[in-house]
Amino acid sequence: MRNRRFYRAAYILYGVLGLALATSKVGASDLNHVIWDKADANHGFEDPCKNKDRCVIVFIAPWCGYCRASEPFISALRSDAAASSTFGLKIVIGSDNASALQTKARELGDNTFLDTNGLIMSAAGVRGYPSWISTDTEGTILARLGGAQTDTSDPARTQFLTRLAVKP
Repeated sequence: MRNRRFYRAAYILYGVLGLALATSKVGASDLNHVIWDKADANHGFEDPCKNKDRCVIVFIAPWCGYCRASEPFISALRSDAAASSTFGLKIVIGSDNASALQTKARELGDNTFLDTNGLIMSAAGVRGYPSWISTDTEGTILARLGGAQTDTSDPARTQFLTRLAVKP
């Protein structure tokens, strides 16, 4: 009986803490002060979200099947961001060894960042892959989404960006 009460109390506490973490916002200081490790050190760093109202950040891992399934969507979103005056796109690759991260970064191309030590993921409160967040100019997280995005059609991308509080 005593163990049952303990586990019930632990379960309730876990639920309350999980809800608090899920609904909390990461402050501006968290993401704006992270050192963004540019995948291609041979080029000068140009923040793809500079002078944009919103920044969409996607967190992926090389071993993640859902992330691989989302790559055509990420590519289409990258094109949208390049043509947009309102939002930029950052792709953050993490949760693997440095060699695998660099290989995946070369495959994906520009605006790809390596999270070799998990600092960006931790600062953003990301717990799984793929994860999508949007931030304002101060780095405050406005919205979060998780899961694969595979429909690359224009209406699907517009709907996705709207769910992330981004004007396409």
